[in-house]
Amino acid sequence: MEVKSLYIHYPHCLHLCNYCDFYKKKFDSKSNENFFKYLIDSLEPLDQLMKSKSFKLNDLETIYIGGGTPSLWGENVIKFIKYFHKFFNLNFSPKEFSIEVDPGTFSQDSIKSLIDFGVNRFSLGIQSFDKEIFPILDRSHKFDEIKKNTRFFF
Repeated sequence: MEVKSLYIHYPHCLHLCNYCDFYKKKFDSKSNENFFKYLIDSLEPLDQLMKSKSFKLNDLETIYIGGGTPSLWGENVIKFIKYFHKFFNLNFSPKEFSIEVDPGTFSQDSIKSLIDFGVNRFSLGIQSFDKEIFPILDRSHKFDEIKKNTRFFF
């Protein structure tokens, strides 16, 4: 079977929201670096497992990095995707390359770097534009920060 899609779950968040059921843990720089190392160390066993199950990894058509808050991963997003493609000897030409970003966890420069690298879709972790529901969601950013922090997307 051909594998043409990749999902990476980045498990770190600045704040652990009460509604989220995904695996997550509080962000710190050491955990962030350990996660990157874990992914690199996982590639050889992943390759062996895929071969044992007759999966063939082809050039990826879609890459989705979700979470958690992958925008906290910084430049390691780009470093890992480059390493992944080199490790598996793949061309880098995804049709869709998505990453989740939360207000307050990225800058215009970091978004530009991701776009320049090939990210062509951003999933904004806003959850609601309803001022009455927003506080119930227990987000790390405030409602008034949404437009300010995401102005270059609109």
